[in-house]
Amino acid sequence: DVIILFMNDLLAADIKRRLRGTGRRVVFVCGLPGSGKSTFCVGYSRVPGLTGAVLHSDWYAKYATAVRRARIAAALTSGEVTRIEAEEDPRNWYDWDALIRDIEILRDTGLVNITDGWDQSTGNKGLKIELTAGPNDLIWVDGIQLLNEPIVSLAELVVLLNTTEAVATERGADRDSHRSDAHYLAYKAGLARKYEVPYFAKYSKVADMVIDNSDIENPNIVR
Repeated sequence: DVIILFMNDLLAADIKRRLRGTGRRVVFVCGLPGSGKSTFCVGYSRVPGLTGAVLHSDWYAKYATAVRRARIAAALTSGEVTRIEAEEDPRNWYDWDALIRDIEILRDTGLVNITDGWDQSTGNKGLKIELTAGPNDLIWVDGIQLLNEPIVSLAELVVLLNTTEAVATERGADRDSHRSDAHYLAYKAGLARKYEVPYFAKYSKVADMVIDNSDIENPNIVR
């Protein structure tokens, strides 16, 4: 975080320039798994003029990791293409209605309580979070599929972090190796190629700001 805050004054200034008005404003940061979304949000949420709360969309996963994997395994065993795609596609892993509701509550009231979040450290549900935002704080939201309606309309600014697939896969493996073996990590990388790469090919033009985040310590503004 210290490196991020030190090295990217120009990028911080550009984000400030793109934001308008006052009050609580929502900033989406999206990209492939491993593109550096959480690190980016946490770092920039500490920059003067950009301070605020960070809301992680992963908290809104519908199922514990073990349950989700079991559902996918059952779908694969069934051989039913529609069922397999419904369980594999990461867009179906999240409670979007709850995420939209909580973003709106935090934006409108400055306080939201999450009572059954997904815990990245354990893969289980039950995480409890109380999140607050001051009257002029930003609300940083990190997530993969934040470029489509209806959720994208909540954001004042939408930032897309681009990385090469190889870099994203390596970072994702480093992050998740504590709870996933090499076989599952390879399978998950395959899901990203199957579902998430096409998603960004379809929706990337929706982003207001595109950043090459292949070098997480030296991101470059693409547009």
